[in-house]
Amino acid sequence: MSNSERTRLPRRWSDAFCRSPVLILALWFLPLLFAAVAPVAACPVAGPAAPWIERYQRLAANQPEHCTPVAIPAVPASSPSRAFALAHLDGAMQAEPGIVYSRDNIVERLIVLAEDAAGCVHAGAAGRGLPFAERAVLSPLANVRIPAALGATPPVAIVADTKAIRPWIEHRAESEFRTAAARHWMLLGGYAAVLAVLLLVGIGFLLWQPSGFALAYVVYLATLQVYQLQALGLGPAWLPFWPGPEHARLTQALAIALVVPGIGAAVLAFLRPERGLRRIIITGIAITSVAFLAAAWTTWGYRVGALSLAMLAILVLMLLSQRLLGDAPDSAPTGSRAALRWFAAGIGASMIGGGLQAVSILGMGAGTPDVLAVAFAIGNLVESLCWLIALALHFRAGHLADRQRLWAAAYRDSLTGLHNRRWLREQIEQAMRAAERQPMAPSQLLLLNLDNLRTVNTGCGQPGGDDVLASVGKTLTGLLEHGESIGRFGGDELVLLLRPGQDACVAEGRAASILAKLAQPLRRGDCVLRLRASIGIVGIHAGYPRVDDIIADAALAQAAARRAGGHRAVRFVPAMRRASAAAEQLRGELKTALASPPEQDGFLLHFQPVLALDDGRPLGVEALLRWQHPRRGLLKAAQFVHVAAAAGISRELGHRALRLACAALRRWQQQRWFCGEYLSINLATEQVGDEALLTEIKQAVEREGIEPYMLRLELPAASLAETSAAVDAWRERLAGQQILLLLDGFGATHTPLAALADLAFDSFKLDPVLAAGVASQGRAQSLVQAGVALGEQFGCLVIAKGIESQAQADQFHRLGCQYGQGNHLAPAMSADDLEAWMRLWRDQCPRDDVPMSETRIH
Repeated sequence: MSNSERTRLPRRWSDAFCRSPVLILALWFLPLLFAAVAPVAACPVAGPAAPWIERYQRLAANQPEHCTPVAIPAVPASSPSRAFALAHLDGAMQAEPGIVYSRDNIVERLIVLAEDAAGCVHAGAAGRGLPFAERAVLSPLANVRIPAALGATPPVAIVADTKAIRPWIEHRAESEFRTAAARHWMLLGGYAAVLAVLLLVGIGFLLWQPSGFALAYVVYLATLQVYQLQALGLGPAWLPFWPGPEHARLTQALAIALVVPGIGAAVLAFLRPERGLRRIIITGIAITSVAFLAAAWTTWGYRVGALSLAMLAILVLMLLSQRLLGDAPDSAPTGSRAALRWFAAGIGASMIGGGLQAVSILGMGAGTPDVLAVAFAIGNLVESLCWLIALALHFRAGHLADRQRLWAAAYRDSLTGLHNRRWLREQIEQAMRAAERQPMAPSQLLLLNLDNLRTVNTGCGQPGGDDVLASVGKTLTGLLEHGESIGRFGGDELVLLLRPGQDACVAEGRAASILAKLAQPLRRGDCVLRLRASIGIVGIHAGYPRVDDIIADAALAQAAARRAGGHRAVRFVPAMRRASAAAEQLRGELKTALASPPEQDGFLLHFQPVLALDDGRPLGVEALLRWQHPRRGLLKAAQFVHVAAAAGISRELGHRALRLACAALRRWQQQRWFCGEYLSINLATEQVGDEALLTEIKQAVEREGIEPYMLRLELPAASLAETSAAVDAWRERLAGQQILLLLDGFGATHTPLAALADLAFDSFKLDPVLAAGVASQGRAQSLVQAGVALGEQFGCLVIAKGIESQAQADQFHRLGCQYGQGNHLAPAMSADDLEAWMRLWRDQCPRDDVPMSETRIH
């Protein structure tokens, strides 16, 4: 036989062994079956307990006077009992006292009665139902001491137990029993230590790589440890806080009722059966646990639990056989057939051990071998070891599978199928090295971002948005030429890398092709989409030290394209870095100002009146936020609100403007000249849905003592696109505070008509873009007429915004718009200038005499 044949033979035998659970079970059954059929040692003579109790009571009543009075222990009436006479000890004379004990480590009560050679009666009792310290020798087995010299009446051992009465009564000399007890404690200590070590290893696996099987294994070992502490007598002997003997039946029932779900949880977590079978197994586990728990009060609970456990074992063994003998190479859900085999071996060991021990319990008083008393404990230990190996193999298989998946997906994006960030960075690094070698042949990089993907997600749902993103990736892949590559850099950002040596104009042309392709209608279900994108272009040259610097410059160009209106491409220029640095500095100064006290922050309000176009009567004023910058002077809102929005501090800025506006209203109200008009405050889109804003408005109105109807909130038209339940509830609560709403920017973007009806706007302002063309463009005039008609339909005042000439004002008035706002009518002015302006109006002064501020809104 060759060396290769010699190595293959054991492997074939191992495979056959692991593939067949029948062989596994057979190897477990053989020794236990041999023990079951082997000749059993001669058992003591069994009989009823009552005659022996009466007999020893008479002996105790008539014993010699020098004997110590003794009370014969009573047998609990609720427990079945049986007496075992030790006839072979009749008249025995030994050198030392003997120990009568039961090898049943969970016997509830063992009563031993004996008569010594002098006619004195000796009685003792031990067992799980009595204090552990009352045993003659501190041993896991219940034991009672008898005299060395025995009389004519044979000793008798009475077993009282609600579960089973086994004839496992033996007698040993006390010295021999103490030696055996020490050996028993060493074995049990080692057993408990092994379980504790396995529990710690399981916890380590759970912390290292959390999984359902690891958690179930830890739970199983924890419940098993509790069960073994109770079943083997270690808890009462080692732990002072263990429940006393009066709770022994309940403690035993709880221990075994807990270990069954522990095993079941591991089976379910590892095998993961189908839903129907899973429900059956869970039901069986519940019935078994309840039955074992009922054993604390009834005599049939333990037998029902044992029978249910046996039926459950058959069901799980069938499932294991199906998984092991399945045709699919990886029928085990864990992906590791070796782990499944070890798991099968472990569960088979536990089921066989528990089944044989249960059989010994069901056979009331049968002469079964005493090895069955610890069959379940041995099976549990083997099961724990096998499951630990299965857990390690499961983690190893999962780790290898993860490595394979990571290796396969290292350079591919799972959503779009494009290259991913890692691959793109490596390609950009190669382009940087190529630019160092050939400075005259730089590569061109395009960073693309979908402008309206959020709208797509809102209309088509997140899956629809993902589908659109994947479709865009396929579309752009079709536009690639040889040597070019595209990938997803993150979120909705795509990177297109042209081959080295391409001229800069080629990048602009490629960007135009992409924008034209994306502009074509795209149908997704019932949605017809027109995608918009912003593209930043940057040339990769030798001056870039890092990949992140290239991407940062491309992102600056992309942001510039978005600010310019979107759906266009912008090439990076170094001035963008200076603008970005200035914006970053301004962002920090804004945060510092907002952190300062209100009297030191530099924020103030300017006010621009809204007038009637026929007679110039003021309708109200709009509060415009200004910032007195310590170095740059007075800044308009347009110069810093976009920086605040990017920094996420728009809400804090809006709250500051609200407090300033309410304070101004209180001052004007005290002067008794500001009545009938209103003061409006602009809200940013980020403030729509802000619960803190509602609280701030209520507190400011109450603090300043102003009437709520004097305050208006101007909502941007873009904010009406938000239709979530939370935003709708916010709008309803805002309307409930008796504060009227204005719609700002009507006509520039899509404005949902349903929102106009639901929110009951008091008025809305036409976007200034309509004012620019109202005097000459028919389309602008048509939009103005539509807005006026809509205002009449909804009962809203329509305000023309951005009027810069008398011709615009006259045209708006002819088209039916009654109110206007703009620099031609009245510019934005400070609070003092506004008060003077209003006093002049009240005094009917000619408008030419009204002092004007040079401050402008735009």
